Amino acid sequence: MRYCLVSDEFFACSVFLLLQMITSIGGYQFGSRSSIDVVIPHWFTEQQKNVTVSMHNEIRKSVSPPAADMLKLVWDDQLEKHAVAYSRTCPTFVNTNTSYSGYLWVGENMYISANVNIDEHYIKNVIQRWYNEAKDFDFSTRQCQPTKDCGHYTQIVWSITHSIGCGMTTCKNFKFAGEVFDLATVVVCNYVPGGNFSPNLYQAGPSCSKCQEKDICDNNLCLWKKNNQASRLPSSLHYSFCFYLLFYYTNL
Repeated sequence: MRYCLVSDEFFACSVFLLLQMITSIGGYQFGSRSSIDVVIPHWFTEQQKNVTVSMHNEIRKSVSPPAADMLKLVWDDQLEKHAVAYSRTCPTFVNTNTSYSGYLWVGENMYISANVNIDEHYIKNVIQRWYNEAKDFDFSTRQCQPTKDCGHYTQIVWSITHSIGCGMTTCKNFKFAGEVFDLATVVVCNYVPGGNFSPNLYQAGPSCSKCQEKDICDNNLCLWKKNNQASRLPSSLHYSFCFYLLFYYTNL
């Protein structure tokens, strides 16, 4: 598990997980606390959902070098429910639950802030902090700079990720890294399919030049037509899509 102490008031952590391919993988421990002290059980407003999706897509379409196969993200209500449920446990590190049926695997970004006002700019600031890691990522080597963490950023720009859902909870008496914070807010964003399992974030090239055959090019992003109706992958597609991913990332 990886942790990042960002400042006296902000800290974040991120690990990206393979939750389920054709069979589930287990053997992990949850990162929730034994004692749960929920103060405010937040729900993302429509504005916060729109900000989350629009900021992610703006970042995705603006990567350098440009991405030829970057999918457009959409909000997923089921992913939101999973993210909300995990944030309600007041966790100190990433969720490793493998029981999310209907998904191949789920990636996660998590952010924790202590004693910070939750205003209309809060979610934007969270995503901006994840994006700030871009300066520490070298696309030519597909690696973070030495001693730097850029896993939040690479999940944001993982090309085949098409869905996102987030949750947020404010907790009291929050214990982390040997310190106790009076109030701490946990933001959890789930991504499908999850990323950070390969050095190949995306294929470089002119925008939309390598969209799949039935995709629509929408503002320099490939819109997967399945998202027009449902953002969850039907179980019947698990097998074929799994082999597509294995093929894709071993033949770039």
